[in-house]
Amino acid sequence: MEWILFDKDGTLIEFDRSWEKIGVRFVQSLLETFPVHNKEAALRQLGVIKESIDPKSVMGSGSLQQIIQAFNDVTGQDTTDWSKSTSQKLVDERIPEINWVRRC
Repeated sequence: MEWILFDKDGTLIEFDRSWEKIGVRFVQSLLETFPVHNKEAALRQLGVIKESIDPKSVMGSGSLQQIIQAFNDVTGQDTTDWSKSTSQKLVDERIPEINWVRRC
């Protein structure tokens, strides 16, 4: 378990995996939109491993600006506008996956 959140009434929940899914979709969309010669190397560089995100990677712990820089490095192009609009779209479409652990 990576995160534990408490609701204002003390309910204990596990940080939901939908955020990780957004990150994976974000990278997959990047690789579909921009020409990248070695997609497997790009996935490793960005921290996406088998539909999961390495928490120590830029996708796991980087700011949006750091992610954009990593995307620029992978594609050799300026992905700033695309990254900002795509990340916002993915967040807006997010459906939370809450796994209730127990009530305190």
